Amino acid sequence: LQIHQDLREELAKVKTLQALADVSKQLQLRCQEEMANRKDVEDKEGNLLPHWICQPYIRPAPKQLTTNGSAQGSELRKMVCQKRSLEDLDGAAEVLSKNKQKKKSRNPHKNFCTQQKPKYLKCEQCGNPKGNKCVFNLCRGCCKKKAFKEIADCPSHGLRFKTKAEKRKAEEDEQKDVKRSEGSVMERIRETPLPPETSTELQEQSAAPLL
Repeated sequence: LQIHQDLREELAKVKTLQALADVSKQLQLRCQEEMANRKDVEDKEGNLLPHWICQPYIRPAPKQLTTNGSAQGSELRKMVCQKRSLEDLDGAAEVLSKNKQKKKSRNPHKNFCTQQKPKYLKCEQCGNPKGNKCVFNLCRGCCKKKAFKEIADCPSHGLRFKTKAEKRKAEEDEQKDVKRSEGSVMERIRETPLPPETSTELQEQSAAPLL
């Protein structure tokens, strides 16, 4: 595992498939060169197999941490408890948090700088951001209250109180006209005189005794 350590470190930092393929290509070229020269057939420990052939790895036993506060014990404790540092490829400290780094990876063009964020105009009543095209220059909540009170419209916030009121009034007027026309028709029917034959028949039916 200690062979080609530079490629291992570079492989841990890559973030794209193309960079991963480049590291793999470099490792392949190095192994091919070593296979041709046969320089690393036997290492210092006496292994007969070269490192480019798959072979078992025996994990060494963990070293016991000293509790007497020695320098060696503190260094080992730091190595065990040390978390992965939030550093970029150049080694500089990263300002963004982990959640922001995830959002940045999903959306590289996302801007987290508060100074560069657009500043919105405030509502005249509550101080919240107002609508850009609001008729009353208010936020949605204040605009809804005022439009409902004054029976007005605000196309920017999608409020149609005035339009709905006019539509409701037009429907009511139409219903009144229909009822008025029906009433006039009934009055005309009542005022129309019946023919004499029909009137005599009605009189006879009314005068006939009931069985």
